[in-house]
Amino acid sequence: MLLLIEASFLIIWGFQSFLIFVNLELRQVGVIGVDEIGSTVDIIFFVDASGAIYSVDIHPDGTKIATCGQGGEGGSGLVIIWNVKPVINEKASQEASCSRLLSRILHQNCVNCVRWSPDGTYLGCAGDQQSLTLWEFGGRVFSAGTIGSKDSVNVEKYREKYRLYGHSLDVLHLEWSKDGRYLASCGMDHSVIIWDAHNLPNKVVSLTVERGGHQGIVKGVSWDPIGKFLATQSADKSVRIWTIDNWQCIKVVMDPFIESSQSTMFCRLDWSPDGTYLIAPCASNNSGPTAHLIRRKDWDTTLDLVGHRKAVTVVRACPRMIEYQNYKGNRLQVSCIAMGSRDKSLSVWLLPNVDRPLVVLYKLFKHSILDFSWNDYHLTICSMDGTVKSIVFDAKELGRLLTSSEMGDLCERMYSRRPLQYSSDQQNNGRQLLSFKDSSRMFVDDLKKIQSEKQEPKQLKIHDSGSFTSSQIKELPSNQNAVSIPISCDAVQTNCSEKVLTSSELPMKQTDLRTKLGKRRIQPSFIASVTIPEAEITATPVLVDEPALNR
Repeated sequence: MLLLIEASFLIIWGFQSFLIFVNLELRQVGVIGVDEIGSTVDIIFFVDASGAIYSVDIHPDGTKIATCGQGGEGGSGLVIIWNVKPVINEKASQEASCSRLLSRILHQNCVNCVRWSPDGTYLGCAGDQQSLTLWEFGGRVFSAGTIGSKDSVNVEKYREKYRLYGHSLDVLHLEWSKDGRYLASCGMDHSVIIWDAHNLPNKVVSLTVERGGHQGIVKGVSWDPIGKFLATQSADKSVRIWTIDNWQCIKVVMDPFIESSQSTMFCRLDWSPDGTYLIAPCASNNSGPTAHLIRRKDWDTTLDLVGHRKAVTVVRACPRMIEYQNYKGNRLQVSCIAMGSRDKSLSVWLLPNVDRPLVVLYKLFKHSILDFSWNDYHLTICSMDGTVKSIVFDAKELGRLLTSSEMGDLCERMYSRRPLQYSSDQQNNGRQLLSFKDSSRMFVDDLKKIQSEKQEPKQLKIHDSGSFTSSQIKELPSNQNAVSIPISCDAVQTNCSEKVLTSSELPMKQTDLRTKLGKRRIQPSFIASVTIPEAEITATPVLVDEPALNR
């Protein structure tokens, strides 16, 4: 039940045992309980008068907020790093030593999106420069003066770590995968580029029209929290689901978007934290603006979130599930979803309940809402009117946030796999786990095991160029124990030759040779073999023994 009292005062329908009221003139939100004992939900806003703010993101440790948008002059871009403490703590804001602004980073062109990497190491920026810029924290500035306002100087310095080129037009959005393996970017050139986040600036793949990609401007990307899919949304009125294993498009969803006007600059979609639903903005139902729920199980699109008067521009899910007790005493685990629209309003939903929202804040800004960012109960919102507002909930109003361990257990029960972001070793961001889990090759370092399982091997020769021929690789058995060692041309040998050793012929000691000039040449001995799965054999094979030798 939504009741309009005055133009600046709203009462929002009750949830459990309280009502939420909003005073738009004072920018205050409160919670009124049945016993008239209220708690407080604070809305704090801070302004950057230089221009529109297109994106906002909270640092993973919750201490910083990055915003981006237009700069002050000639279409330049600006990224600002804010200190969270004085923003959400009134006492801290009064302290002279607590700076609200940490750093201002200038760009030549407008910046459309900012995203911190999952471990907080890099700040990725995408904009009208047709490239991505990754910034790295460079330490605090201790010698800077405080001429004028305390916010007029940089407290922190950032250095450019990478510049990623690949797009031919403006880049509208970027997103890091939840486990930190990949970085996805999309833009006006109709393409989505996947970058190898552990080996920058290397690309993994470009999802273009030739690969079954979008035929219009790509306005948003979102990574599946379970680590199996990538979702992209485009002005061609479609959402495409890609598998991360082979980067193939397995589903194209178009029905909810056929009647949509596609009047928004961004279509920032997101997954629920358990991966059950993909929530896509910029949809319509009977000509009314909605956000559609795409169910992971069968990609069904019968459910939608209705209520906004203009197109929904952004959807952002709280990264962890919320547990609360309903009026019947049952404990439920739900996903908390924030939605923003061109009607300047914000709504918060608890999925899978789609009947009505938990909270609705009307006319929160003077212009469209463009982006959200969650950090536990802290929700930060930015708008095209150049303002950013933060809403701080608590456990009494939303429920209890599940821990990372509980989220890992939940995903393991649902999908029989534990996402790396919920692993115990979160500080390494899954890097060590990935180095082993991604490898489909088996390295055996037990010489006795090799000898006990020895079979009559087929000889596999390596040519002088150090590569296999396709016909030879096809003849390689799955547990081949033969190792081919090329003997290079030097002063020891006058003619290049090949020597093939089986596991039984492997020397127990290294070979010590002397050249004609008296130089010592040590030939290492092999104690392991590499198994090449048949599924990985291609027409243009790659020498897979080389990484094993390096290990």
